[in-house]
Amino acid sequence: MEAWPSRKKSTNDKREQEKREKVEQRVRKYREALKSNLERYEEAKRLERERYQRRKEQGKIKSINDLTPRQQRKLRKDWRARSKKVTTSYDRNPCREMWRVWEQCGRTRCVRILCKPLRTKIFRRRQHQQY
Repeated sequence: MEAWPSRKKSTNDKREQEKREKVEQRVRKYREALKSNLERYEEAKRLERERYQRRKEQGKIKSINDLTPRQQRKLRKDWRARSKKVTTSYDRNPCREMWRVWEQCGRTRCVRILCKPLRTKIFRRRQHQQY
């Protein structure tokens, strides 16, 4: 009789997140210290440029012109997806997004789905426009 395969241990998400936050904090602190010392910062930038040039010569980093058309499309798609993720706090506010949707369609039916403060704002703006 064969033994059952061992179960994967469930990861503790909270612990993993705390670890990630600690690492991010450490990196942030290191970068702040690096930027505070101008000479060290310039040296680090120089070393990073040299490392980039070395990797480019080795063929590990390719420009978009060196890729096939299919790879170019995929890379550009990834770029677009990443640029959408980077938003300001203003854009992350769901009320702002709903406001944009309402402005685009202009239907009163859409106002019902908006949060109360935003509905009030729209109502006041409409009243003001009527006078």
